[in-house]
Amino acid sequence: MKIAMLGSLGHINRIVVPQLIQAGHEVTVISTNPERQATIEALGAHAAIGTMTDADFLTSTFTGQDVVYLMLSGSTGDDLFQSAVSQAQI
Repeated sequence: MKIAMLGSLGHINRIVVPQLIQAGHEVTVISTNPERQATIEALGAHAAIGTMTDADFLTSTFTGQDVVYLMLSGSTGDDLFQSAVSQAQI
């Protein structure tokens, strides 16, 4: 199964990604940090470097995936709820 995951290698993905790869899944990990690319690829995953606010990047990364794991991350202002709404609308 092809799986794309938001959240880079944070608290959840650093545990889940290796397990998915070991189970034989093809995993793409989305990160905003180009310095994480080598670490992601060392796990056996594909690294997709971009932002959650770039609809074109997300569209191309999600195309062809069987599963997309989404998470809201990083508030872009003082209003956490409004930040989440903005991310979800992309």
